[in-house]
Amino acid sequence: MKPTNTSSPAAAASPNRQPPSSQDRHPPGSEKFTEAADNNTFEPVDENIQTVVRLASESYKRRTPAARIGMAITGFFGTIASILIHVAIILGWCLYNSGKIKDITPFDPYPFNLLTLCVSFEGVLIALFVLLTQNRMSRQSELRTHLNLQLEMLIEQEVTTCLALVKKIAEKQGIEENEPVVDKLSKATDVEKLAEELEEKMPLDT
Repeated sequence: MKPTNTSSPAAAASPNRQPPSSQDRHPPGSEKFTEAADNNTFEPVDENIQTVVRLASESYKRRTPAARIGMAITGFFGTIASILIHVAIILGWCLYNSGKIKDITPFDPYPFNLLTLCVSFEGVLIALFVLLTQNRMSRQSELRTHLNLQLEMLIEQEVTTCLALVKKIAEKQGIEENEPVVDKLSKATDVEKLAEELEEKMPLDT
């Protein structure tokens, strides 16, 4: 009785067949995606981050001297160090002018009218600097809102164009679709009409 040959014809025809190389297993151009995946990074994301950082840096450099001073002052007064300094100054002022320390003549005795004047003047200045900073932040927020609106309108136009192309391809291939939603979505969106309807139907605080 002859032994049965269990090897396949392909294996018998090529006994010295080599395993596929890494170049055969991965398509050309996939090296950078594999490397990016190994490094937990992705090139478009890195480019977007760099763009955001660059825009923020340019906006930071375009600040006026008044905006720089206002941000520095509001940034300092919004810290724990500023609170501790104010507490120390006020307590020291009150203690110095309390009249309970020997050989010290109070220059602002109780009820500390001069201290009240200084604190009130400081509060007015801080409020003005805070308003200055808030106005600048409001302008930045408005610019970002307009930028987001432009990007969203551009994305809507791109998606509408892609959907219209896919619909034409389906018609050319003889694929029937009976979804009325597709017909509506493949048409350009009237942004002004949507804004008017939203303004009419949106409840506003009066």
